[in-house]
Amino acid sequence: SVGQQGNAKSATEILFGVNEQPGMIDSILNAREQVQPVSTGIPAMDLDIEGGVYPPGADFTGGRLFTLAARTGVGKTILGANATVMLAAGGLKIGFVSAELDENEIWTRIWACATRVFNSNKGGWASVGDIKQPGAEKDDIANRVQNACGALQGTGGEILVEAPWGADVDAVINSLRSMKAKHPELRAAVIDHFHCLARHRGAPHSEAAMMEERAYKLMTCAKELGIDLIVLAQMNRVGMDVVGKKEAPGLDQIRGTDALSHVSHAVWIVRKAPGDDNTPNVDRDLEFWHAKVRGRQAYWSGSGMRNAAPFVEKSILTMDYPHSCVNTDDTLDTVKLSNAR
Repeated sequence: SVGQQGNAKSATEILFGVNEQPGMIDSILNAREQVQPVSTGIPAMDLDIEGGVYPPGADFTGGRLFTLAARTGVGKTILGANATVMLAAGGLKIGFVSAELDENEIWTRIWACATRVFNSNKGGWASVGDIKQPGAEKDDIANRVQNACGALQGTGGEILVEAPWGADVDAVINSLRSMKAKHPELRAAVIDHFHCLARHRGAPHSEAAMMEERAYKLMTCAKELGIDLIVLAQMNRVGMDVVGKKEAPGLDQIRGTDALSHVSHAVWIVRKAPGDDNTPNVDRDLEFWHAKVRGRQAYWSGSGMRNAAPFVEKSILTMDYPHSCVNTDDTLDTVKLSNAR
């Protein structure tokens, strides 16, 4: 920050500009038609991030950090893959950096999701299992994936995947910088996941302090590169133990540090919905809790952004695990019902 001190501006300078630089009043008067953000394909996410991720050239350039926390096996990676595919389907360049799974595992989930998104009927879909072990239908499965790939390329979107096994936060940041340097229009990236990153060089001895430093490094990276980061994270033991209970989860259930939630623009905590003994765990819906939102909840109404009121505390997601995506999401129904009252 050396050399950046003493640059505070007065209210008048902010409103009317200084040194021939336009001010906020000029920006309001010269505002263009609202730019539609690109949806993650998950309305529950979109609601807390101003409708989605904004395309290149929009006045808003990104630099936000979002945290999605869940216990192992709930579907963090699937939600990240779904968001990645849908943002790319909207024509954006999107990164996915995994320090937990290898590239094959990530791409398998991405292509399974892509076949459902891009191929017109269920006969053109390919599940994760189909792609991993296609058997006698290998030619058909290959065609389904190839069709989805061609459709994705037709949108102008692109997905960039790196899986640096055992990476620390500095290695992840270097991967993101490299992606941005090679693809200047990179708009967002998913990091899978925060808690499996290795201890970085020079980190504090305390695990909590190390994770705090890690969180601030990621926030700084998002702002430096002007991209939105969706960071997947683990819940602590308390967060795991409350599964099945009726109380809302809290930010203190993210494992190890408060810093990650402090620097996040939005925090989502996802857990399996309660069910009876006759409902298999894999068939249960997901509770998607809007644990923190910095600013407003808003959605694209067709011609512009519209505020959602009252605040939506919880969404319900039905998952399609075989195709690595969300099947249904009740968020917009809840919002529109509330607005109609």
